[in-house]
Amino acid sequence: MTEYTKTLISPSIGVQADIPVKKVTSGMGKIVLGAAASIFLVALTSRRVRKITKKILNKTVGHYSEEKETVQLDPTERATRRYMMNILLPIWIGAGFLDWYWHKKSSIETTAGTRESITHLTMLTEAGVPILAALFFEVNSGLLATMTGAWAAHEATAYYDVTYAGNHRDVTIPEIHTHTYLGVLPFCALSFMLVSHWEHVEAIFDKNKKADFTLRKKKVPLKPKAVLKIFALLTGGLAIPYLEELYRCLKAEREGFKVGSETPPHVHQRVDEYVTRKDKGLDRWF
Repeated sequence: MTEYTKTLISPSIGVQADIPVKKVTSGMGKIVLGAAASIFLVALTSRRVRKITKKILNKTVGHYSEEKETVQLDPTERATRRYMMNILLPIWIGAGFLDWYWHKKSSIETTAGTRESITHLTMLTEAGVPILAALFFEVNSGLLATMTGAWAAHEATAYYDVTYAGNHRDVTIPEIHTHTYLGVLPFCALSFMLVSHWEHVEAIFDKNKKADFTLRKKKVPLKPKAVLKIFALLTGGLAIPYLEELYRCLKAEREGFKVGSETPPHVHQRVDEYVTRKDKGLDRWF
């Protein structure tokens, strides 16, 4: 644990203060970038890893065949895979990694604490599981209903997260802008799946059509190298950083930090102003 002086300034309300800050240092935090890059590179370059992955995939999601992919995949399914794997998933993971950096920069471990860190892991699960399900299982009414429910849960959790974080730490403009990607990309995935498989959506509400809620593996599975790339990105870009964040928060608790112990003064003042306005009936919506 190191101690230093930090100047906190809020341009909007003109509050400035020089306060002593105790920083919880974590050895894990210093190697996250290296670990993330190493996992990604090893996964993509190691022949042994690719061979093991191929065996596992053949037993779980089915045997990949390039001929199958060419003959059996319709244009909609091809477009869905390209969009999910090459555009949506990498950008979403990149935004999630950047958001982790903003949390670290605002000293989440000594401001918002473990509760917010657990909320972040919850949101990653709510958004990540449906996207992966769409890549590994046949799209039908059941999968689309699951994706819709997960998206709704993600939005509710995100609203709680931002509300809680805003009352305990300095949520900067770059972090807010990063949140726009984290919020809109799961909706893009959901809306794309809904419009491209509209017959399954209609089956849920049309009594004359039979909705299929069976969970089935894709007839034409993904390439083993593509699967390896996905899990390398998820592990290096999200799992390791956010588990490190949780570790840091738990370590701060063990060292005696309480939630909000180092919340900046201008955040406290903003919260007090909000409570005052709410008591006067000026803020009725939120």
